[in-house]
Amino acid sequence: MDDTHPYLIIYMTIFPILATLPYAVSYFEDRKKGYIKGLCTRAKRNHYLMAKYAATFVSGGIVVVLLMVFNLILTASVVPSLIPVGNGLFKLCGVAMFADIFYTHPYMYILIYLLMYFVYGGVFASLALACSYIFDYSFFVIIFPFAIYYGIGIISPYARTVATQLINPRFLLTMSQPGIIMEVTFFGEIIIIGILAYAVYMWKGVRNDIF
Repeated sequence: MDDTHPYLIIYMTIFPILATLPYAVSYFEDRKKGYIKGLCTRAKRNHYLMAKYAATFVSGGIVVVLLMVFNLILTASVVPSLIPVGNGLFKLCGVAMFADIFYTHPYMYILIYLLMYFVYGGVFASLALACSYIFDYSFFVIIFPFAIYYGIGIISPYARTVATQLINPRFLLTMSQPGIIMEVTFFGEIIIIGILAYAVYMWKGVRNDIF
């Protein structure tokens, strides 16, 4: 739960790249090599785009969650599983988001975050699909979600409001909650990014001439 641990910092730093690596560049490669032409003559373009989006989203989500599950298993093998006590020794304060769940059902708290890791990983992987129409090199497609991820982090200190507080994804996804996190930001931010990425990807995918 220590948000200053080097392994956690490394994981949170490369989070969007991990999500992008498994499959997100495949759509760019399909378009670049012309493979999409053969596919779209055998199936409806919408079906192909939806299948590509689903595969990218799921693969991006799984790869980031697997590392955390592996870490949880290793930790559980050496640390006793006890209910946290609100005695001030734990990082999570009593007014933090989901604090009541953390201090009563800690595994439910972990599950909530794992689900959000999955969603965030899938959405940031889908950003690579949306930007496939912009760049001519796969490197930029891979790095684009990373740039958005850190771009939000850069503007986070200047975009705080009473309703949102922190908007930095790196802090939102840290289980120990290093700052004030609001539910509306925790869930709303990724919904907005996801809708925008999906809309751009589908709109450009349907409109662009592939032949």
